[in-house]
Amino acid sequence: MIPPEDRFIGLGKYVIKGPIINHKIKFHASTFRVVEVINSKLTQEIKGKGKCLLAVYKPWGLEFRGMLKIISEKLKVRSSKIDYLGIKDANSTSVSYILIPRPFCEGIFRRGEIIKINDISMSPLSEINLYHHKRRLHIGNLFNIDILILDHFSKALVLLRKVSRDINTDLKIPNYYGYQRFGFRRIYHILGLKILKKDYEGFFNTLYFEKFPWFDKPYYKYLEERTEDFKNLSHVNKVTNVDAKLYIAYQKGIVRDSELVSFLPRWYKRFLINSLQSYIFNKVLSRRIELGYPINKCVSGDYCLINGAIRMSREFEDGVPLIPLIGYSYRPHVDSYLDDMISGVLKELDLDKSLFYQPDTGIKVFGGFREAVISFIHPFKYYRSIYDPNRSIKLIFGIKRGCYATIVLRELFKPRNPCEQGY
Repeated sequence: MIPPEDRFIGLGKYVIKGPIINHKIKFHASTFRVVEVINSKLTQEIKGKGKCLLAVYKPWGLEFRGMLKIISEKLKVRSSKIDYLGIKDANSTSVSYILIPRPFCEGIFRRGEIIKINDISMSPLSEINLYHHKRRLHIGNLFNIDILILDHFSKALVLLRKVSRDINTDLKIPNYYGYQRFGFRRIYHILGLKILKKDYEGFFNTLYFEKFPWFDKPYYKYLEERTEDFKNLSHVNKVTNVDAKLYIAYQKGIVRDSELVSFLPRWYKRFLINSLQSYIFNKVLSRRIELGYPINKCVSGDYCLINGAIRMSREFEDGVPLIPLIGYSYRPHVDSYLDDMISGVLKELDLDKSLFYQPDTGIKVFGGFREAVISFIHPFKYYRSIYDPNRSIKLIFGIKRGCYATIVLRELFKPRNPCEQGY
């Protein structure tokens, strides 16, 4: 049985068969560790105009945005000038990479030097050409995760013994968008839908006043209880920053329904609409799995990636199935079962793809494709954890950029209450 919280964000049928394992993640500091994996060929030293590449250690409990603010103050460079490869969760310990303009790091640029700022450590690595896009630089992420098993520890070990062998050979895991894509209340896709439909009253009600079973209070109460925290909004994540500012403006009567779209930053609107795209993707991939089609093979009516080219498959063949990310560029095929699925999901949402292009409100979401299966870049391994060898397990695995570790854990352990279990 799929939990309501999962269904709410489009997550459906599991691919891995196995028991429900009662467990918890992120149960202790430094039990969720992530290291970004980069293309070392692009990190060669050069002369002339470039950017400095620095490795940064982020401690547990520090918001990623707060970390960038601390670094920007130390190096005297605006936060907007700092590029990063991916945002890391506050409840994680991470080694990630940032890029800063060369003039700001000339004084500290000695290979191997460790720079300490509070609990943050930085090490300059090299300079890279500006034309190296950060998507080319970032290959994926290596995860080191301790999981507290609350019951059926022996069953968990049996499951992992089998799955670790299969994952490293032919077992594939669906490339769903993970829980964090939808926010800790799992509603970003609903807000994105309301923005596209210009339902601004509904946007306010859903964001601040509506209650959900997996979150114990309306959001406005959460914000009001943290009034002191939000006096200095620079240390909270970007989305909560906007939410808090909007709520303050709404309470003071500065912003009303009709003015909402002009108040919200363009990146914030795009972020919520991207979450809606993610929901549609999850729903379509889930329905494809329910039909019994393999997620690592293309069938007739699939968009298929073969030798670097995307084409419509007309038969059962080797290749990587792709699911469209709906935007204004989406063009359905008449004889594709996948496009029929997408049409069904859009109909359920009463949504037309033309709404992804609204230049008058700054909304221009093009669309694209996403692979249907998670790509592993490092072998899957498991051990008994040092935290409690009789109750906790350590998992180590690496996955491609854009894939979610929480989806791998969901397939393995099948959380019943994801929010409460650390997801």
